[in-house]
Amino acid sequence: MNKLLISFAAVVVLFAACKQDPLPEPPAPAQGIQPGQGVFIVCEGNFMFGNSSVHYWKYGDAECSSDLFQAANNRPLGDVCQSLTIIGNRGYVVMNNSNRVEVVSLNDFKSIATINGFTSPRYLLPVNSAKAYVSDLYANRISIVDLNTNDVTGRISLAGKTEQMLLHNGEVFVTNSENNKLYVINPQTDSLTDSLVLADGGSSLVLDANEKLWVLCSGNWQGSTSGGLFRINPATHLIEQSFALPPSSGAKSLCLSPQADTLYYLQNGVKRMAITDQQLPAQAFIAQGTRNFYALACVPGGELMVSDAVDFVQRSYVYRYSAAGAELQSVRAGINAGFIVHY
Repeated sequence: MNKLLISFAAVVVLFAACKQDPLPEPPAPAQGIQPGQGVFIVCEGNFMFGNSSVHYWKYGDAECSSDLFQAANNRPLGDVCQSLTIIGNRGYVVMNNSNRVEVVSLNDFKSIATINGFTSPRYLLPVNSAKAYVSDLYANRISIVDLNTNDVTGRISLAGKTEQMLLHNGEVFVTNSENNKLYVINPQTDSLTDSLVLADGGSSLVLDANEKLWVLCSGNWQGSTSGGLFRINPATHLIEQSFALPPSSGAKSLCLSPQADTLYYLQNGVKRMAITDQQLPAQAFIAQGTRNFYALACVPGGELMVSDAVDFVQRSYVYRYSAAGAELQSVRAGINAGFIVHY
């Protein structure tokens, strides 16, 4: 389901609920987050409520941190936190409805800079040491960001709602959730060089151990078109294999095992598929049950992190699963945990 529609629905539910989840806030973060020890949990919050947050969960801890940005900067993060990109010791926190990117030090989450000039930013991808691209929901373009000055320096026109991006072998592949295209951009010239026809609702993409590109499409949000999972040769731009997904499949959050030989994605549970399989999995690897799985991440050691948005009003749960699919642990994070990244 489209996140924006979910957020609008959450506003209606929130007004009806009268008050938010009364659970106490988790503890303040320990000083000096060290890389390789846990995950950042990016929580969208409720649309138009300005209650988004980012938390850190150190592997094995009984609780995750409180809102890192608020604790470090004494001001709220903003409205609808979409994603977090890690570049060195800096985090680029993409604020969808606040139309900006907050640049923070990952050690303590203190603000370094704010990048403005976006319409509805979604994801940030570094394309070299000095330049990044930012996708956008409504702008019909990719924004070019100078990572040294933290300014928007240009635009690349692309029709539709651009989502996740991937850099490989000198080309940037861009998914589009509004139409059936996968765009290819030359980051040297900042120009569109190709458009591959896949299926509606392109959202996430990964590169496997054989250097094949996999793109997950959910179909359009109205539920009138089919989606699919596609394997593409990024050198030739040819579709080598496709697997059809039914309309309204809700498939999203494609990720890879650490060995890059096994695909995972959300679709009424967590689905698992080897990159050599010839058909989509019929059963869920991890059953959803009564939970409302919302985001998925593969982390080192083969473990999986899955968020449960519950009712889109109260604070989310995040579950940690072993490589065998056994539930190991859970914590409570912020509202609508929609993006998880290892750090």
